Amino acid sequence: MPLTVLTDDDVRDVLDSLTREDVEHMQKQLADALHNYSTAIEPEDSGCCSSNQPSRIAMKGKEGSTTLFMPATSDSGFGVKIVSISESKKDSGKPGSYFPDSSAASTYTTSSTSSNPAPLSQGHRSSTVSTTSSSSSSTNQITVPLWDPTTPMPEDSSSTTSSSEPSTTPRGSITLLTPSGQPRAIVNATTLTAFRTALASSLLFRQRASVHTVTVFGAGHQAFWHVYLSLLLRGPEIHHLHLINRSFERAQKLYMNLASCVNPAITDAFLGGKLRPSLLTPEYGEFTRLLKDHVRAADVIYCCTPSTTPLFPATHITNHGGRQKARYIAAIGSYKPHMIELAPEILRQAVRGPGNDKEHHEQKHHGMHLHQRHATEGGAVVVDSIEGAMREAGEVIKAGLGGQGLVEVGELVMLKRSHWAEKAAREERERAKREKEGKEKHHGGGHGLGHLFHHHHRSKSGSTVSSGNSEHDSKEEKERKQDKRDREKRREQEQHDGGLREWLERGNVVYKSVGIGLMDIVVGMEVVRLAEERGLGTHVPDF
Repeated sequence: MPLTVLTDDDVRDVLDSLTREDVEHMQKQLADALHNYSTAIEPEDSGCCSSNQPSRIAMKGKEGSTTLFMPATSDSGFGVKIVSISESKKDSGKPGSYFPDSSAASTYTTSSTSSNPAPLSQGHRSSTVSTTSSSSSSTNQITVPLWDPTTPMPEDSSSTTSSSEPSTTPRGSITLLTPSGQPRAIVNATTLTAFRTALASSLLFRQRASVHTVTVFGAGHQAFWHVYLSLLLRGPEIHHLHLINRSFERAQKLYMNLASCVNPAITDAFLGGKLRPSLLTPEYGEFTRLLKDHVRAADVIYCCTPSTTPLFPATHITNHGGRQKARYIAAIGSYKPHMIELAPEILRQAVRGPGNDKEHHEQKHHGMHLHQRHATEGGAVVVDSIEGAMREAGEVIKAGLGGQGLVEVGELVMLKRSHWAEKAAREERERAKREKEGKEKHHGGGHGLGHLFHHHHRSKSGSTVSSGNSEHDSKEEKERKQDKRDREKRREQEQHDGGLREWLERGNVVYKSVGIGLMDIVVGMEVVRLAEERGLGTHVPDF
């Protein structure tokens, strides 16, 4: 069997060429896998079953790096990801905060040009960048070349990482095997890891009723792919994109990478759509005010930093003013117990859910009824893995949430599909019942027109004609009762699912991801398939 080898450039070429249909197919594959991970009970039920996923192994290096070995299995095959992560020297528990301790001199905003700019060398485009001094009302506009999309993305870990300091981006590879154990592919893990995390976040993003305003914390790989997928899936609906980062240079590079992306769906959003991007850094004197504005205005918030302090005050979204708007918040950047992007109170509020909030009752008691204006809380924080979140997610640990306050995304992504599956199963049962009844009539089973008359007679006199008819009536009565129970059960389930769908579409949803190896295997297999269809990568025959 041939072996496919994909470098990081190969992976980026595949992802740069994705269509919306490609992404939706990948979403389906990942949703199926995560659903089986969360719901399969026995290992033989599905290769994705959580009991089939081995624990990862961590090995410490002499220079402070950690190498992780993450085996996983799915219905499409096996695999193992091996990545090394270098600890940043600045990660001492107090990295640079997103909250400024002093006012700085300038603010930076960007706006896409109204018409296609003249192309620059190496396929670069240009963008208008406005620099406004806080001590002057003058504005100078300069045209700068957008970042070369082939240039490696900056990292999330530090705003001023020196060349001598090791990168904190995971470096490694993913080895994929067929279900029979034959080598299938070897894939560079750097870009694939960031993309599969964003793809998992998009499973809930796609269900949101409103995505008008998107706010992003961070400027690295994770931030790039979260914005990329958001624009690819629902670009025309996104009008405001706020990029917030400690370093303006890194935020600008992220913006440039997006605006000069080779995927036409992304460039159309920047150059031909209604999208109005902005950059915000703590160096701006109005940072505190704008941070609050960007958080409160957001329909979607992506947190993509390895921060050890909350990225914004909890009160921005937990007090009455902040709770009038529904948001989807995906926190995927922190992955260790000491890291935290969201204040614990945000998670606690999500878990309290409707009807259990002290503020609701107090306001109702005083006749204010302000609670009616608040967005719906689902009563749980969504995670990729309950076990992983309780062990590694700093927000979950610091909020003191137990397993009862968490729900896995795999239990939620199939709501609409399960509804249609149940409907199809119900129709199949009814069809089988009709066929059975027709067969009995055809063979003269004593239940023809005479049966109808007998039934009519019994309905008046309460008597039975024969023991055979009595048994048949008893069977019919049982079927009617069972059908009634089934209808009541379906009604209850539909009401339950309807409430969940309403929450996922229009309520406050907090999603916390620490990543699981199953994601790498499922998405890796899909990337390999697309690469082979597009003629990308290196192929070794008879490996």
